[in-house]
Amino acid sequence: MASELATRPTATTLDVETLVTMAWRGEIRVPHFQRDFRWRRRDVIRLFESILRGYPIGSLLLGRRRAPAERLKLGALTIEAPESERALWVVDGQQRITSLANALHPEAMANERFRLAYDLEANQFVPLPAVEDPLVVPLPVLFDLRKLLGWFHRNPEVAGHVDQANEVTKVLRQFPIPAYEVVHD
Repeated sequence: MASELATRPTATTLDVETLVTMAWRGEIRVPHFQRDFRWRRRDVIRLFESILRGYPIGSLLLGRRRAPAERLKLGALTIEAPESERALWVVDGQQRITSLANALHPEAMANERFRLAYDLEANQFVPLPAVEDPLVVPLPVLFDLRKLLGWFHRNPEVAGHVDQANEVTKVLRQFPIPAYEVVHD
């Protein structure tokens, strides 16, 4: 007979803001045996389009167990992760977690897969243009309300789009992602 889990998986929901904050702090780890990040920019854009439209993006499977302090690579991000007795290890969902954590973090903007923006006029996610356009808001700015307010303060000519940008920000930050958590010894 097959061995059973010591405890049954628990189901929870993590909003995008909580999930990416945990990833940025090193509370979420990708095991070394996982395949490398493979998504292209178009895949990352499709993920954000699905979120904005309210489409399900699949559930995550996370294992909770001890993790040492280490320097992590998560996509284009380097994270100084502290030791943790209760880290979450990604069993399924690496491409989604990596995409969200990177596209919404300013330090990952050097990588073209994650250098994305939201076009307020076209109402869609786009690659960040080389020349700043007040109607095309970088995702790390859109995700951070304080930065977004600064963006509109510096670009008063697009003030008519404040409510629209605020709604996109709200949807991104609050989008619920189902997750199963398995506790490991």
